[in-house]
Amino acid sequence: MKKVTIFVVLLLSILYFRTFVWLVNAWLTDPYYSHGFLIPIISGFIV
Repeated sequence: MKKVTIFVVLLLSILYFRTFVWLVNAWLTDPYYSHGFLIPIISGFIV
């Protein structure tokens, strides 16, 4: 079961890498999205 979880996380990381790069770039450079770093933290807290 642990191997499957690692495989899924690795696959999702590869598939969404460019999206994560774009998000971080938008969060760092666009003042309208500067709160973006808080979204994963708050979402994780809620979950």
